[in-house]
Amino acid sequence: RMNTQIGPRTLYSSFEPPLPSIRSVRTRPSRRRVVRVARALLVAFVLGGMSFACAEQPTLEEARSLQDAGRYGESIPVLEALVERGDPAPEVLYRYGLALSHQNLPSRAIWALTEAMQDEEWKLDAALTLARDEFRTHNHEGAIAAASVVLEIEPENEEALLLRAESRARTRNRQDYEAAVEDARLLLELNPDERRALVPLATALLALERADEAGEVLEQIATAFGTEGPSTADAPRFCLARATFAQEKSETERAETLYRECLDAFPTNTMVVQKAMEFFARQGRHDEATAIIEKAYEADPKSRDLRIGLALRQQQSGDLEGAEATLRAGTEDERPLVRAQAFQDLANFYGDHERFDEAVSTYEEAYALLEAPSPSFLFDFADLLVRANHMDRALEIASNIRVRSQSDIIVGRVYLAQGKPGEALGRFAQGLRLWPNNGVARYLAAIAAEQTGLFDRAIEEYRYAIRIDPNLGDARIRLARLLLAEGNTNLASAALHSGRSAGPDLEGILTELEI
Repeated sequence: RMNTQIGPRTLYSSFEPPLPSIRSVRTRPSRRRVVRVARALLVAFVLGGMSFACAEQPTLEEARSLQDAGRYGESIPVLEALVERGDPAPEVLYRYGLALSHQNLPSRAIWALTEAMQDEEWKLDAALTLARDEFRTHNHEGAIAAASVVLEIEPENEEALLLRAESRARTRNRQDYEAAVEDARLLLELNPDERRALVPLATALLALERADEAGEVLEQIATAFGTEGPSTADAPRFCLARATFAQEKSETERAETLYRECLDAFPTNTMVVQKAMEFFARQGRHDEATAIIEKAYEADPKSRDLRIGLALRQQQSGDLEGAEATLRAGTEDERPLVRAQAFQDLANFYGDHERFDEAVSTYEEAYALLEAPSPSFLFDFADLLVRANHMDRALEIASNIRVRSQSDIIVGRVYLAQGKPGEALGRFAQGLRLWPNNGVARYLAAIAAEQTGLFDRAIEEYRYAIRIDPNLGDARIRLARLLLAEGNTNLASAALHSGRSAGPDLEGILTELEI
């Protein structure tokens, strides 16, 4: 969803770069790099003797009390203040990562939890929380590593076994498939009622072409599905496992029949709807894929996920008016919170299509409906305001964000857009201390460093941004040009091609010819 494409640039040209959106960034950081940078920044921060000035010094006891009461969001500013004050105690880092995880900010929790794992007292809890977060963000290698740490301490930890089996079954690596079978079978030995282990077991056996064994497991899944009934939370996954099995065996007609059975049993389940749509789309039957989401949304028009899914499908087919109407329908809900979410979704639609005036006014409507907007909502709103060039309002919203790193990044963006790269770099540095794997923020910090003449700093920031997201804007081209200016043609060429998954662009080709 990021709008990161920035046009051709020359090394020393003066410009105000278009600002990419950092709304809903989902990145998979290089774990070693993120941890190394986070640790170095923490040490530098402590040695620098910097302190957090406030009327009352926050305490770890205060954070404990808030979390014991389930008020994880409120504990974040307290813990951030402790970290910035120079308190890298393992419990502080663990509780900070835990709070971020509870606030649905798993990618930001990674480095804190990884650091907390270095302490024996907090190693188990931190590793288990990290394994959950890595799995939620589809970083399967990270989930495997974290779950393995848990299992070194508690070899029969059922949650860790399930997380590792699920993750190993999704890596598309033969050794991991074999290990997934072992994990799943061990879990079923420990707890025969843990039917969730059947799905990764069947998936791994199928990938290993052990069809007979996979078929036996699928029969168990079918039995579990049939006896437990559609009310069971895992029943949709059991149903989909059978359809996926047939699809992987290239039994297309059988797979279609099973997908339709799943749709009949769970017509509004978002996972079933999504997988069935993907199946028909792969067959080139796009009208049928669209009909599935339309029918699901008609059956449950109050579902936010289905509404967004239908709107995305309409956008993909070029029906922007239909997508706008679909999203606007949610704003008529009588529940204030649901209406606010619908207004936010509509505003994001406008923002994605650079209809910024409409986007801002629609976000304002959502904001007015919320008594206590979440930090994520405020961050997304402020991010949009910067892109819409409403800088004063962006700063006003940023001042209300109680998650310090998010506030700092927004202020940094404003300063950069206002032609104050030095001030921007300072705020980006503060934000990245607690959110080191935000690729867009690192990219913008690199631009700020470049504009202030700190070329070594810019090179490092561009490198980290590319490691986090190889296709982020023109970071590769900017890095290559900086290295070329220093006469490092080999490094410049390597930077231009590092980790790129998208096809070459015109500016990249021209830069390569210049190198």
